[in-house]
Amino acid sequence: MAKKLRSFSQRFQAAAFSSREGFIVVSEIFMGIVYFIFSLLVFIYFTQTVLNQNLHGLDMQITTMVVQWRTPTLTALMKLLTFLGGRVPFILTSLLCIFLLIRRHRKEAMLFSLALTIGTLLGVFFKYLIARPRPEVLHLAIEHTPSFPSTHAMNAFIFCALLSYFSFHFFRNKKMTAVLTILSILYVSIVGFSRIYLGVHYFTDVIAGYIAGFWWFVTVLLVDKAFIFYRIFKKTE
Repeated sequence: MAKKLRSFSQRFQAAAFSSREGFIVVSEIFMGIVYFIFSLLVFIYFTQTVLNQNLHGLDMQITTMVVQWRTPTLTALMKLLTFLGGRVPFILTSLLCIFLLIRRHRKEAMLFSLALTIGTLLGVFFKYLIARPRPEVLHLAIEHTPSFPSTHAMNAFIFCALLSYFSFHFFRNKKMTAVLTILSILYVSIVGFSRIYLGVHYFTDVIAGYIAGFWWFVTVLLVDKAFIFYRIFKKTE
């Protein structure tokens, strides 16, 4: 047993420190674990704060303010944006997966599709686990699930974060990635705002969706880096 542990330790050190690639991957995994734990703790703390009604006053102030901005034209635009926020990530993910499969990037295609699919299921699980009622204002969209967190915000964040990550991973173009990241931030922000405007989410629902999205994005990257390190580790046999 001691001999096997010593052999494993030696192989691990060889994989992690004998090459630049191995060292970078191990460093990324370590930072990923830190972000994973931190974002999970933030989500738990934020959820407890919301359930204790500590931010209810802020939610009501923002909801009241945003509802006063309603106009027929803006309502039509917000309905379109919230529709795009719910459908576009899945449509584009399907198209991207087809593109990746054609280019023979099967691992990336599977990772992208599973990330968004499982992320959606997690968001629904959190909703029913926390079971926060929808805001008590006139709803301009039909929703039958609980309110917290916003899965529209969560899915938009996951999709845009993965899109920015994979664009840099494949093209290594910093300018293109920067532009895509800025557009992604705008898209995610507008989708979140549309949910508050339509009266189906509180401000804290949207923020919780972003936090949960970040946590799941980090989790997906951890899995990706773990597979990369496993391949490096296998080469030490």
